[in-house]
Parts: sequence; C-alpha cells; structure tokens
Amino acid sequence: MGEELKFKKILVTGACGQLGLALTNYLQRYSSKIVALDIEPVKDPWDNDGHNKDELENLQFVLADLTREVDLVACKIDLEDVDYLVHLASIIEDSKDIKVHAQSVIDRDISGTVDLLKHLPALKGICFSSSYMIYGPTIYSPIDEHHPTDPINIYGVCKLAAEKFLTLYGQQKNISVTVLRYAGIYGPGTPADSTRLIPSVIRTVAQNKPPVIFGEGTELRETVYIDDAVSAIVSAIKQAQSDVKGTFNISSGKPYTAKELAELVIELSTEISGTGKLQPEYRVAPAKDVGGDGGGAALTGVELAITSAKDKLGYNPKITLREGLAEHIKWYSTVQNNKKSN
Repeated sequence: MGEELKFKKILVTGACGQLGLALTNYLQRYSSKIVALDIEPVKDPWDNDGHNKDELENLQFVLADLTREVDLVACKIDLEDVDYLVHLASIIEDSKDIKVHAQSVIDRDISGTVDLLKHLPALKGICFSSSYMIYGPTIYSPIDEHHPTDPINIYGVCKLAAEKFLTLYGQQKNISVTVLRYAGIYGPGTPADSTRLIPSVIRTVAQNKPPVIFGEGTELRETVYIDDAVSAIVSAIKQAQSDVKGTFNISSGKPYTAKELAELVIELSTEISGTGKLQPEYRVAPAKDVGGDGGGAALTGVELAITSAKDKLGYNPKITLREGLAEHIKWYSTVQNNKKSN
C-alpha cells in the first residue's frame, strides 16, 4: 500500500498526453485509486510519441470524449465517486489558427470542462493545468500571478476562460481549486510534431541541420521539465488536503534565451548522438508566425515569478536546463532508433 492521500479517487483527464502519462505513472505510489481518462486509447509501446503502454497497467482507464455527453454518461459509475480532479485535457498547441481551430478548442477546453463537472457529484478538489500564455505581452517582469492577462491566441483565451469558470465553480460549490500556469513543458513524451522551440531545435539538430532561430535569439523564455511539472501537481494535491488553493506560475525558475538553448542542444547532441558541430541560423520571423510558437515564440522576453508556488505549494524545481535537455535528447534518439528498427 502506498502513501496515504486524503483524496480516495483521483481522475486525471488527458491521461495519455505527455503530462498525463508521467503523472499517472507517478501517482501509482499512492494508495488513492487513479482513473485515467482520455479521448484516445493508450498508445503502443514506443510509438511515434514514445509513450510506453506499460505505464498505465495498474490504472483504471476510461475512454471518453469530454465533448460527447453520451461518453460521459457511459462512464457514470467510474466518475460518480471521484473526489479530486486533475484536469489536463486540452488542445495543447498554441499555434492553432483561430479561423480554423477556434470551435474545436472551445469545445474541448471550455464546453468539455463544464460538461465534465456535471458528472462529478462527489468532487472536493480540482487542479487545472493552465498556461503562461494567458498573460500575453509582458507589462512588467518578472511576471507574477497578478500580472494583467491579455492572451494573443485562441489557446491562451480558452485557458483563461476555463480558469475563471473553475475558480467561480469552486467558490460556489465550496471546492478547493488550484490553477497551475505552466511554462512550456519539455522532456520525454513531448509530442513528435510539437512546434515549440525545444522539440523543434532537437529534431533539427538530430538531422544534422542548423537550428533556425527567429530574431536575434536574445529574448528570455521560460520552460519546465516534465518531472518538475508532475511535482507541481503532486504538491497541489497534497496542499489541497490542507485547503491551500489559488493560482500559481510553474516554471524552472530560470529563464533562458533561444541562443543559449540552441547552442546547448548542439553541444549535448554532439556528446550524446555524435551529430556535427553546427551553428544556429538567425532569421527575421515571417509575419505568419506572429501569434503562434512555430519558430518565433508567441511570447518572448518572458520571466515568470514562482515565489508563490514555492512558498504556498512547496514547489521546488530540481532539473536544470542542461540535465533536462540531455534527457530529452536521449529519449528522442531512442524513439527514432526504435522507429528505424521496426
């Protein structure tokens, strides 16, 4: 029997995503029952995303689409005694075109959230995975949780709307709600087609091509390694047992520049995979990249304050950028080698 938690049954939505898989695997050390819900079945071992099927062997898995009422009704028995919700389900890429993807993002991130709560009558606590993208352009730095919110893409808009709804829901239902505003998460399990800077640079360097950096590469960016991202949720669950709640920035605590990142990926890739010695290429960002994160990040010049998370949640990021990138590169190399051998 694992360590005891106050909450007896924890529901994790988006359980087959990068953060969901890592979290559900970690939560198995506790005695709480874990219900892993996702729109897609668990992936085969070492598929294109590198998700290992064995990670969910000891969990109750529920296949459901939050935008389909029939799916939620079908898993009523699984949901009716859930007392804590970790809500990760989302359209994850922030480079989505508002003209094309707005409705699907709204359906999943807002409507799906509202509908899910109708089926959780025993709920006592919620941890919601939000994003630093809700802030928009930097007004002052470092950005704390009181910074103005002015998101510049549909992803940030929907995350902010869901935050406000869940906070209001918690107040009216007397439910503890913790909102975690994540910097970009990286590390093993990162979606293979992610357009974020770190996976893009690692993919390019692995092909022995120079990474392209839009701009001069000197503006600050924020990120957080997958293990630290998981630890923030675990801290939120534990602190919710003492009714600690609120909104918290979650990052590594140390921003980097795109130039620093690209040069470090090149250095580590040379050591780990034997790629050639490359130099980043710096270009002017195309107009179409404004508002996305597909080369020129939607938000740069960002430094997040995580003092509140440290003080109130006991959040303590432990993985340095060098350590995290090394693990990400090793994992990516393993996935690619497995794909070639299959």
